[in-house]
Parts: sequence; C-alpha cells; structure tokens
Amino acid sequence: LVGLVLGVAATLLSIRIGHALKFEKRRREDRASARLLRTIEGRFRDVDVYVSEAFSGTPFTGGLLKPYICVPADSYSRLSKEEFEAVISHELGHVTQFDLAITIAVQLLGDLFWFVPGYRRLSRKIDRLREIVADQFAIANGAEPAQLASALIKLREIPETPERFVLYSAFFREKSLLKERVERLLGTK
Repeated sequence: LVGLVLGVAATLLSIRIGHALKFEKRRREDRASARLLRTIEGRFRDVDVYVSEAFSGTPFTGGLLKPYICVPADSYSRLSKEEFEAVISHELGHVTQFDLAITIAVQLLGDLFWFVPGYRRLSRKIDRLREIVADQFAIANGAEPAQLASALIKLREIPETPERFVLYSAFFREKSLLKERVERLLGTK
C-alpha cells in the first residue's frame, strides 16, 4: 500500500514538473519576442511588465527570483488605461506577497498527499483567498474598485484561442469566484 501511495505521488510530481518545464520553455521563447511595457521597481525585486502574443486570457505573474507580469495581447487590447493599471496593481499584489511560491508549495504538497481527503478543496480555498487578498492590495495601493471589477468582467469574456497557450486563471475555473470578487469590489450583491 505504501508503495502504491508513493508511486502515485511520484507520478503526480513528475507530471507537474513536466508541465512546468514545458511552460517555462514556451515562456522563455515568448519573452524574446514580447514587448516590454515597463519595469516596476519593487522593495526587494524589480518586476517586468510585458505584452505577449503567445498567451491568451488573463494577465499572470511568474518568476520567483526575477518576477514578471505577462499581459496577453488580447487582454491588453480590451482594457482601458485605468482598468489595465488596476489589473497590474492586482498582479503586483501577487508578486509582493510571494503567491507563486505559495502556489508551488500548495501544489507540491497536494501531489505528495493526494490521498488526504479534502486537500484539493482546501487548496482551492487558498487560491480564492489569494485572489481576494490581491484585489485588496490593489485597492489599498490606489486602484479604483470599479475599474478592477470592470476589468475582471472584460477578462472573463475573452474567448479561448486554441492556437495560443491559455494559462490557468482562478476565476476561469470557478465562476462564483468572479461574482464574489466583483461583489466585494463594488460592495454590492
């Protein structure tokens, strides 16, 4: 039984590492042709913000040591300047709070302890909470709640494009999270 549990955990870990390596290869290739918008000076690390033609969907952060914010071109073209700045502020919240490291740790623990009842549900709750906290970070740093809410709705309406890589987004997976975030931002039900 122990061998089976360890075997499944090793398989899950190897699949996750394989996906991460594939994504990182694609991101590095994309980065060479992407358009750098600006570099934001951070307390500990500078953050590059760039527009990508290779990705689709919502903006995302990456890079543990050299953080970046990747804004897919379809997102960039749909957002007003104010919405875009609110989204960047939200993504900076993820960078500032080291959410990528937390995500990696939660996922690796989930792969190792796949057999623990309720772990996946707990990790989804952690994902949801991190999105809400990043929204609060954006608001605390000057983003207008209505602009961030508007951006979230616009980003949700972007159709998936099979020829471009669509990165996971917490509100694409759970529609109720989008509703909860917009209600929190606007202070209404």
